[in-house]
Amino acid sequence: RPALAEAGPSPFGWEALLAADANPALLMACRLLFIFGGVLLLLRLSPLTGLHAAEHMTAAAVENGEPLDLVRVRRQDRVHPRCGTMLIGALVGLELGVLGFNALAPGIGSLWAVGLLLLWLALVLRYWKPVSRAIQRELTTKAPTEAQLRSGLRAAEALMAQRARASDAGKLPKGAQGLFWRVWASGLPLVAAGYLATVWLLRTWVYR
Repeated sequence: RPALAEAGPSPFGWEALLAADANPALLMACRLLFIFGGVLLLLRLSPLTGLHAAEHMTAAAVENGEPLDLVRVRRQDRVHPRCGTMLIGALVGLELGVLGFNALAPGIGSLWAVGLLLLWLALVLRYWKPVSRAIQRELTTKAPTEAQLRSGLRAAEALMAQRARASDAGKLPKGAQGLFWRVWASGLPLVAAGYLATVWLLRTWVYR
């Protein structure tokens, strides 16, 4: 840093970034960009987003009573209303509200901060579903390849065969045997675990 100071300010402002420990807001912004930029890049490059979309499209075909073939499945929407990622918009909105309250309360007073928090929560309640659908469409899924669609079809056919055998034997599939298995099959515990891990990472590395 002394060498940078002696050389004078750079045209790109790198010395301000390197001295971000003197500017908590800038440091937090850089950390957030690093984390979320990296996560989004990995999601877009990963084949998991295509498999995720294939899963949704296959499930939609089954639920709509469509034949399980590539043509019909390819026509289905890759955004599924019961995907666990639908909660992302609400969870992120709540986290931003808490962060905003903690940042504003010391400066504008608790009463004004509570009012702004209530207004923000009203906006979250109004828009969390469209925001979550947009996140699911643009970030956590992408157009699947033919191989990924075929993988989804094979999984659906195996599941349908398993359910048919269970029905013939007079047994319920595991997902219908109780509340625990229904909640587990919904994916909500995994979404909650991922959210809590993200909050822990943010609070221990970004917001410190």
